[in-house]
Formats: sequence, C-alpha cells, structure tokens
Amino acid sequence: MNLKPDILCVGSVLWDVIGRSDGVMSTGDDVKGQISRQPGGVALNLAVRLRKYKILSEVLSVVGNDSEGGDLLEFLKSERIICQNIFKSKLSKTDVYMAIESGNEVISAIADTQLLETEASKILESLLAGPYEKWNTPIVLDSNLPYSVLSSIRHSQKFLKSEFMLVPASPSKVDRLRVFLDHPGAIFYLNLREANTIVKSDFKFVEDAAKAVLELGAKSALITNGRQKACYMSGETTITATPPKVRVRRLTGAGDALMAAHIASQFLAEDPYESLTFSLKEASKFISEEFNYVAN
Repeated sequence: MNLKPDILCVGSVLWDVIGRSDGVMSTGDDVKGQISRQPGGVALNLAVRLRKYKILSEVLSVVGNDSEGGDLLEFLKSERIICQNIFKSKLSKTDVYMAIESGNEVISAIADTQLLETEASKILESLLAGPYEKWNTPIVLDSNLPYSVLSSIRHSQKFLKSEFMLVPASPSKVDRLRVFLDHPGAIFYLNLREANTIVKSDFKFVEDAAKAVLELGAKSALITNGRQKACYMSGETTITATPPKVRVRRLTGAGDALMAAHIASQFLAEDPYESLTFSLKEASKFISEEFNYVAN
C-alpha cells in the first residue's frame, strides 16, 4: 500500500478477550454471560474507526511471531490500514487484553503488553527515521508505550511542532502522558478520573479538569465522565454536552470510538459543539451495539 496516511496511530495492537454479563457482579461470582475475542488495542481501534470516516491511518506497533500476530496483520490489511511498519518480533507472543464487564462498568481488566513494553524501541526507530523524516501530520500516541519512548518522542527536535493526540490505555498508565503537558501541540482525550490523575487533583466537574489540563500547557482537552456531561476545551473555547442515553451492551473500546469520531470531525473542521455532540453520539451508538468477532 504505497499511500501517504492522514494520521499515524502509534501504540498497542493486540487481542481483546472480553467476558460480559448483564447482571450485577461482585468478587468471586460465577455467572452466565458471553465471551468474545476480537482485534483490539488503542492504535488498532482508532485506525479502524478512522477508516470508517475515510481517514487513512498508518499503525506503528509490535506483534509477536505467532498466529495471533499474523491474524492481526491480516485483519488490518482487510480494513485497508497501512501496517507495513508494524514490527514482527521473534522474542515473544502477541499481547492480549482481558476484561470482565458487568452492566454499566468494567469490573476488572488485565493488559498483558509485555511485548510492546520490550520492543517499543523499534517503533521509536521507525518514527525517527525512514518514511517519517519529514512527517507533518497528526500523531496518536497511547500510554501503553513505555515512558522512555514517549519521552524520547516528546523531546525529539523532529516533533517540536507536531500535533499529538494523546490517549491513556488505562488509569494505571495515564501518568506516562504527563511528559506532553507542556507541548504546544498536545491534545488530551481523558475521562474525569484520568484527568485528575494527570493534574494530580480531585475535580468533580469536567470543566474544572479540562481547565487544569490546559493551564499546564496542553493545546486542548476532551474530558468525559460516563453518562454525565463531557467537556471540550481549547483556548477560549469551552463546550459541554451530555451523551445520549442508551442500553449498554459493551464498554471496551468506547473511548476509542469517541476519540475517532472527534478526530474525524476535527479533520472536517466542523464546529466545536457539533464535533463534541457527534463524538458522544458515536460512542453511545458503539456501546449499544453487540459485537462478537472471532478470528479463524
């Protein structure tokens, strides 16, 4: 695929294994439900969603030299995503994410991203050389990347004027993104808990959290709070909106759906309020739909 991508998606490509029950669960429960296995990881999810909006992505990541890694590469190719610079490691198995969802929440999750943690330097090498020598379009980064790699990207002379779209892979890794807070091109996509972790505070309202992120130097921020009001803030612009109410059928990947929709609307230079409401509608649509992909 000899095409120039509109955006780079850098981070995790892995398999999601999701167990879901509609009932309320607590520790030790053994309940009836459904288990799905599907392509996942923030970088992959965003690239696939962006393609639906006719935005071409290139994914930079690492997969294992196993059938699971091969299946993910074939999936990306089938979705018309540029993936020629995904490094296929000989050292380990492909990463996997496992979560338990119940009702309207993720009860628990484990992300086995040892391969990305170990081999992320290969991604850095691709970014700093070769086809990205004169790269000047947006870069999505997720916090599954090790801090050392994120810091190297942040402080590289090559990317001082780049626009970075930053997304935490989990609350436990959101601190890794703090290195971008003073970057003039930093755009943060966070939920309220993650925003509070970033700014080291305990705000109750998304507007206050977004303001704190910008005061630390970021260009803009979109902060969500589940079914409650969301806020987008950039410069003097502050927009809030409430997500539509829907029946929740799945949760994993909802943040990626919202982020992809917002990026797409930004590419089209839509009004900030329209961008926010569109992204909230797309995320609500995503969580209301059943999905059960199983690779061959």
